[in-house]
Amino acid sequence: MKTGGATGAPSPGLLFCAVPERGRVYLKPNNGRRPGVFLPNYIVFTPEIHQPLEQEAETYWHPAERPLQARSSGWIVNFCADADDYRDALQHLKRRCGSVPVFNRPDAVLQTARDRVTSLLEGIPGLVLPKCLRFSPLLPEDFENVFARGGFSYPVLIRPTGSQTGFGLVKVDSPAEWEKIFSIDWAGREIYMTQFVDMRDEAGLHCKVRTAFINRQPFFRHAFSSPDPIVRTLPRTAESMDKEIEFLAGLERRPAVRALVAALAERVRLNFWGIDIGIGTGDSFLFFEATAAMSITQAYSTQEEHDRLFPVLLEPIHQALSAAVGSPASWDCWAKPSGHGKQGLDREKAQH
Repeated sequence: MKTGGATGAPSPGLLFCAVPERGRVYLKPNNGRRPGVFLPNYIVFTPEIHQPLEQEAETYWHPAERPLQARSSGWIVNFCADADDYRDALQHLKRRCGSVPVFNRPDAVLQTARDRVTSLLEGIPGLVLPKCLRFSPLLPEDFENVFARGGFSYPVLIRPTGSQTGFGLVKVDSPAEWEKIFSIDWAGREIYMTQFVDMRDEAGLHCKVRTAFINRQPFFRHAFSSPDPIVRTLPRTAESMDKEIEFLAGLERRPAVRALVAALAERVRLNFWGIDIGIGTGDSFLFFEATAAMSITQAYSTQEEHDRLFPVLLEPIHQALSAAVGSPASWDCWAKPSGHGKQGLDREKAQH
């Protein structure tokens, strides 16, 4: 594998990587061997996709002493998936990539910052977009000041920029709960304040569906329901897995859902990304987040989940992603007609 400091003839492809702006990386255990370095909010491929890329392309790390010669590459895969952690790197790539085919173009990634993506999605029928503001607190009272100036009402969600999943997330339900901010690392950081919206389904539960998009094609990844408004991944039973597949198959048949995913595929012009949507009553949907850093390709945690869910939900995603990454000519897919109203998997057939 060639690296950013290598010499010789240019590679036909380029893998664009960067160190997070805060300089924070993590060490991850590796089955008793030396821990590996883990970079937050990177695009996550399967090893079967990633390893051939490393063999076929040069890897460039930003920032680097050697200037980025992006326009001399045949194609570029951009691994920087978060608009906050990699803002400078994405802007650098945007200025230099020109018309070279880029998998997940940097300008599209930059548009997915939590305080920007809502304006990108405005006007989609049935989709509720909670207010979100970014600010840099210096003192604890700055949180309440932003709350008042922004016209928020209780509850609100507070999280540092660059935070995915539920890490660093707190829910402030009343004026007496602002002390919760001291449980997160906010000193010297930018913070998001998001209006909490209580949307429940017909069963009175908070339901969250994750949908992956690969070259405009939608694929349901999973669905979870919980009485807790902060919906997290839950252990699955054989019965719950059958219900999950049946529920997603039903969503796929609903005209409002098909219209929703078709609109999302047009608005967010990334080749590989995911979105979490809450399912309300009727044809109402709640936006949670949209990001190229979303956990999509990871394997299931148990063998039972793998055996039941992988062929129906995850294997079609792996196959479509492999085909998309291997075809740079497909990356500008918005310039071509698309069958984006059709889901990329047939669950009813898989169930039988």
